[in-house]
Amino acid sequence: MNGVAAFTQTKTPFLGLRYFTEDDADLFFGRDEQVDELLAKLHESRFVTVIGGSASGKSSLVGAGV
Repeated sequence: MNGVAAFTQTKTPFLGLRYFTEDDADLFFGRDEQVDELLAKLHESRFVTVIGGSASGKSSLVGAGV
């Protein structure tokens, strides 16, 4: 390999500024209580608003958690 190390491409749990999606659900953890609460609210109503500060994980909660 001409002295060049072989690297394998692996899926990193660090997404930078990108939010977690359904494809990343296996990497999204630690928010089970929030996911359960959001799902319970969705069973009561078709529309639920998720609010929070900037970069608090709102999109990841919805995209990967729900």
